[in-house]
Amino acid sequence: MARPMVAHITIDRDYLRRINEALVRRCERFTMGRSQVLLESLLKAIGAGGTAPPRRSELSGGPGFESDPAR
Repeated sequence: MARPMVAHITIDRDYLRRINEALVRRCERFTMGRSQVLLESLLKAIGAGGTAPPRRSELSGGPGFESDPAR
């Protein structure tokens, strides 16, 4: 059985910030952090927070829509 590749490396604060921003961008609903101030800073940096999530799908046509002849 293969062993997982795990390594500890030293990174600077800027690199850690970029990692955290990338992770937060991929979150769809929930983001948690150890500090509200840091979390709000991340959300502000990526332009999230207080905005509606993007629509993944949209219904058009069918019953009840303007194109429905029975309407």
